[in-house]
Amino acid sequence: MAGHSAESGNPGEGPEYSYLKNSKAWCLLNEASATSCCVKLGGLRVVAVFRWPGAVHEGAGQCFIIIDERADEAQRAALLTILSGGETEEGATIWNVFAATFDEVFDPVFKDIDLAIDVEARVGHVLVDGLIESHGQPIRNPVTGEKHRARINLPEGFEYTVAEMGAATFRASGPIPMSYEDRHALFAHIHLGPQGTVKGEAA
Repeated sequence: MAGHSAESGNPGEGPEYSYLKNSKAWCLLNEASATSCCVKLGGLRVVAVFRWPGAVHEGAGQCFIIIDERADEAQRAALLTILSGGETEEGATIWNVFAATFDEVFDPVFKDIDLAIDVEARVGHVLVDGLIESHGQPIRNPVTGEKHRARINLPEGFEYTVAEMGAATFRASGPIPMSYEDRHALFAHIHLGPQGTVKGEAA
């Protein structure tokens, strides 16, 4: 995976995403506004499926990336650079950390991605024909059925600083098949640059 710089056109800034993730299996990105060097990425969507046999830091991971078919060649190259942790300080972003744990990276595919994420409401969905179906929702109180709001706050996090907790159902086919029902999920806005999280804008 190589291509254009993952660095933003503005010093110290980087791509900003809406983000829905299950910590050991998959992530879904809706890029609200992003620039990679001189390549505009705003509005493009990416789905990445990850799997590890054990703890992430123990390695032996697998990675499969689906990129919005609307992306042109330069945009595809830029997105693959970002998601492979390229042109980033070592260990500064989650993409760089994850990339160091993969033993197998499958060829990316380029498909139509139906994706919407509302971080504050803790809801989201993603559909990729023949490959991905996922729905995220708030955690529910087991007694009252009311929505339960919980957050994780990581002031020094290399992935996010604040994440909303939720639940998600996720099914994937393709090179990394998996199926999970009502599992842990998190929703977050993340803003990353070559030096890591852009503080104050990654919540």
